[in-house]
Amino acid sequence: MEKSESGMERFKRELIGTEFKDMNAEKWRAIVRRALGELFATATLVFIGCMGLVGGLSKTPDHFAVAFNFGIAVMAGLITFSHVSGAHMNPGLSLTAMILGKLSLPMWFIYSVFQCLGAVLGYVILMGITPSKHFVTNPDKPMPNLCCNVPNPLLPMSQAFWSEFVFSALLSLLACAVWDRRNLDKHDSVSLRFGLGVFAIAYGGVQYSGCSMNPARTFGPALVWNYWDNHWLYWVAPLLANIVVATFYRLVFPEPKPAPVE
Repeated sequence: MEKSESGMERFKRELIGTEFKDMNAEKWRAIVRRALGELFATATLVFIGCMGLVGGLSKTPDHFAVAFNFGIAVMAGLITFSHVSGAHMNPGLSLTAMILGKLSLPMWFIYSVFQCLGAVLGYVILMGITPSKHFVTNPDKPMPNLCCNVPNPLLPMSQAFWSEFVFSALLSLLACAVWDRRNLDKHDSVSLRFGLGVFAIAYGGVQYSGCSMNPARTFGPALVWNYWDNHWLYWVAPLLANIVVATFYRLVFPEPKPAPVE
């Protein structure tokens, strides 16, 4: 009788993955396609999302419009690239996928690198089509570093940290539910649901920590402006939240094993 695989053995196998085993040209092409999918999906997110903050060409965007715009940006990235790479657009969500056994450790590293590159690409394109003197949110009170995340100065850093943790945890929980096989019959509008979920969190959350929930989205503008104030917050809090939520979901709400094919 064949010995059944333990949970830890299964996790180790999923962590190692098979993408780089017995490497051939077709596998390389598949990895490159997935990497490019994340690059362009994240570029789409940052380009559309940060474009909603530009008010120098018309009028200052209001709070509702900015949050809704980022939700639509997520939806656009999912619609366009989810069939290529999953369109995580976020190293934190890719970390959630890895803990759930849906992404290997090597692919998480590749995804994270290309997501950060995509964020820079999307932001640079936005700057390229916008006159520099109009690249502001409020023309009457121009501030540098458009689209850079900053915590609310009214909050102590501890509350800003836990705010970003909670918002990222909610997003991770949403991803866990969407990727759960038991939800396969509800995947007809994943992009819409995910986009509205981001909007719901960002609408209330932006006034606390900036509500990035995404290290790559924060990294792109920060690199372009060389603006690193409190940058650690937007890596540590989201990644920690994704680790906690994904581990909890895998242990408490495990997916049933696929039925054997007869």
